Amino acid sequence: MSATMQRGSAVRREAEHIYQTSRSLFEVGDQESRAILPEEQGVFHVQLAALLGVFAVGRNTCAEWKNSIFRGEEEFSEAGEKMMQEFFSIWQSAASLFKERAQFYGRHGLPIDPLALAELQAQMNETDNILRDWTRPGLSQALALRSRQLSPAGETKLRELLSEKR
Repeated sequence: MSATMQRGSAVRREAEHIYQTSRSLFEVGDQESRAILPEEQGVFHVQLAALLGVFAVGRNTCAEWKNSIFRGEEEFSEAGEKMMQEFFSIWQSAASLFKERAQFYGRHGLPIDPLALAELQAQMNETDNILRDWTRPGLSQALALRSRQLSPAGETKLRELLSEKR
């Protein structure tokens, strides 16, 4: 598994973890106990920051994965594509929970950072666009855009030439 795929797998697991913990934390249970809301809101802020950060890493990892396939550095795999799409789907589900919870806090008079909410909405819109416009990455038809890889013999020859120059 390539480094990009390992990073993608880790980001997907982190998004899944945030989603699962948020579901259990934000379950609508005994909401009459408003005394716990400020404490819960503190956890909300921390998890929201984590969610926003995970999106940035996941988006960049997906772009790197697509570029490495385009340049011929990595072969396309359906498992890799599925993992990347699952990341965005899971993240979108978690983001929806956070948006609903932020609205809940607003109805109860607890402030939420408007910049964080704007960023959450922007990332939700971007995720919608990514999933809606998803295209499979493919190898570049232009050979000049592909990464050049040396054969084992070429690598040996290059090392010899470089060691002679010293």
